Amino acid sequence: MLLPIFKNSRRFIEIFDHFKTPSLARQFCTSNKVCLMDAKETLCFEYNQPTSKRTIKYKDNVFNMIYCPSGLFKMGEDASVRDSFLIVNTDGISPQELKTRMRKWNTDFIVYDKDHVVKISKGFWIGETLVTQKLWLDIMGWRSDGRSNPNEYPIFQATWYDCCVFCNKLSALSGLEPCYKIDQIKIAPQNPKIKPYLPNIVFASVDWDVSANGYRLPTEAEWEYASKANSDYMYSGSNNPDDVAWYSDERKMTTLIEKVKQKMPNAWGLYDMSGLVGEWCVDDKYANLEKSYKGFIADPVFLKSKASSDKKHQYDDTRAICKGGDMESPSERVKTASRRFFEKKEMFELTSIRLVRNSFNPNKMERVLKDEIGR
Repeated sequence: MLLPIFKNSRRFIEIFDHFKTPSLARQFCTSNKVCLMDAKETLCFEYNQPTSKRTIKYKDNVFNMIYCPSGLFKMGEDASVRDSFLIVNTDGISPQELKTRMRKWNTDFIVYDKDHVVKISKGFWIGETLVTQKLWLDIMGWRSDGRSNPNEYPIFQATWYDCCVFCNKLSALSGLEPCYKIDQIKIAPQNPKIKPYLPNIVFASVDWDVSANGYRLPTEAEWEYASKANSDYMYSGSNNPDDVAWYSDERKMTTLIEKVKQKMPNAWGLYDMSGLVGEWCVDDKYANLEKSYKGFIADPVFLKSKASSDKKHQYDDTRAICKGGDMESPSERVKTASRRFFEKKEMFELTSIRLVRNSFNPNKMERVLKDEIGR
């Protein structure tokens, strides 16, 4: 397993190898490449790029999955950076209004007060784009609106429960193991005042089988890791939100939703992880009861159903984490570190899904290393 650790500069990388063999040497490069020299050959890879892309086809739908390798990263954002950023964007308002906005940010759109190191111990596959309305329609039988080219627009107004059911259905149709055990499904009743009617799922009992190989929601840590893509940018792919995000500061609101892949991708080739529509994560709403982090946290996921002995966090399993902000959010809310908590039954927000799968098939470089070293 290769774990890249970045210290101060993105151009400095150290490779830790956990295989015991004298034939493997470590080389520290000053470029964006890391080279592992074996007695038989030298393997090089770009450390700020994913190692593989897969094209998935279902009926006439085609979408790509990007492999995110294991690694360490800084999750969250230092409070001084966050607060100064907010102040810069609040010119002309009164001190009292500034305090009000700051309180709203801290309660409704929470960012970690202190950044901390998180370890992603296993690589995973994540969607290059959000799930499109066309794929959603073919799986679920309905979509958000009636556009003529639904394969170019993301699904939105999807509840957290909708997304779990979608993942299971797509997994079953793809010959994969569903990740969620789902019971007690309740559909939203029809309301004559709301048109068109969308048969959103507003309640279900959901239990996650972490060992299953099907499609699922990302954890918040996986989402932020993929969004940052081994960079220090505030947004997913840039420090300038105009490059990578649809958000309210620039939008004229002439159309309901924008197409996917109209902005720049991040370093790993992932589109629209800042702005456009919010992206559900599997994690329940939680509050960290500790004031500081020590060391690093490995593969964090916060689910009340799996945390009966957890005394460090306070949970609300009626709400889930939504990342990335949306096209109606100001720029500070589409940063990679920001998060929102929505009710899982929320059906009127710009909420969507980006597919994730566990990695059971190693990428080419890992496979070569295993063959050469005999792990």
